Order: sequence, then C-alpha cells, then structure tokens
Amino acid sequence: RSNSLRRLFPSAGKLVNFAAMYPHRIHLRGPWDAEPLSATTVDASGQVVTVDAALPPRASMVLPCRWATAGWSDFWGHVRFRRKFQWVKALGERERLWLGCLGCDGQAEVSLNRSFLGTHDEPHTPFTFDVTDLIRGRNELEIEVDAPSDPLGWRLPRGRRGGGGGLWGTVFLDVRRDVSIDDLAVVPAWHDGQLWLHCSGLLQGKP
Repeated sequence: RSNSLRRLFPSAGKLVNFAAMYPHRIHLRGPWDAEPLSATTVDASGQVVTVDAALPPRASMVLPCRWATAGWSDFWGHVRFRRKFQWVKALGERERLWLGCLGCDGQAEVSLNRSFLGTHDEPHTPFTFDVTDLIRGRNELEIEVDAPSDPLGWRLPRGRRGGGGGLWGTVFLDVRRDVSIDDLAVVPAWHDGQLWLHCSGLLQGKP
C-alpha cells in the first residue's frame, strides 16, 4: 500500500512513512486459562437465562479459537478467560496503549488488573479499550464471554448454529499515537477528470 501511494503521490512519502510506524501490535496468542462459569440459553422471550447443566472441566485453551475446537463441542454458556502477561516497554510522551480483540462469539466483559474496562455486546465484531493508565509490569487480563445456546435463532447470525462460543479473533495490545484512526477506509473515485480519495474512519483519543 505504501509503495502504491508513493507512486500516486510522490510528495506524500514522509506522511506515509510516519503513518506506517503505528500501531505497534503485540498478539496475546497461546495458552489461556478457560473456566466455565454456567450454562446459558436464550429463552422464548429473547432473554439470556442460566440453565442447570453439566459444565466442561476447566482447561488451558490455545487462543484464538472457538471452544468447540478445543473439546467443548456441546457447551453453550458463560466462560471466564484469563491470561497473565508482562509489559516492559516504556511508552512515549504521546503514545497510548490499547487492548483489543478481533472477534468473539457472545457478549464480552473485559477487565485488566481487576479494573473493569467495559462490555462489548455486539458479537462477531472487534473491540478496543484504552489501558494506558492500567498497565503494569505484571498484568492479569480477564475476558468473560457469554455465548448462550439459541434454539430459536434470536441472536446467532443466519447459518451459524453450531460450534460454541469463544475468542476466535486474536487478542492484542496496540501502541498508538495519542490520536489514532480505527477502521480507516480509502476509496478512490473520479470526478470531473480528477482523482479524489474519500477517507473515513473512527477517531480515537483526544486531539
């Protein structure tokens, strides 16, 4: 992409090089502690309720994955994922640290070092949280995912009826500038014989 932009706009080389420096992404892949908390389902009114059912054993699960591929093929419910990690990099004066996940099945509640970050209730979409003020040398991350069974199809997308839940998208840490843009899209278009670039994105941080 950078080479293509340089061919179209040679004078923009410095801007492209600067933009390519961020984000610095660290993936939190590998073994996570996975602890089933309860079995859940969506009832006839569309509400998530707890059901009396056997739970699979607590396990070490290699993420990202859906838990069905890790041996919990018949389980739907509420699971706490826990991962410990170290952070040694000193952030620059205008850098921020963001925690995110590229996708999960179910509602996610996220905490870092016992501080609640928030709830993500749009399944199958990415999410991020600014954790600059919470990061330590030694850290504990918890993500609770509730992926209930859905016999009437209230919540599962069309064609998605099996496979359980889980963090199927990579969990990551991003070092970003204090102001950054998520979901950047650049669409070229011709108007009156001139090339225009239509840019859109989500602004993160405080300008």
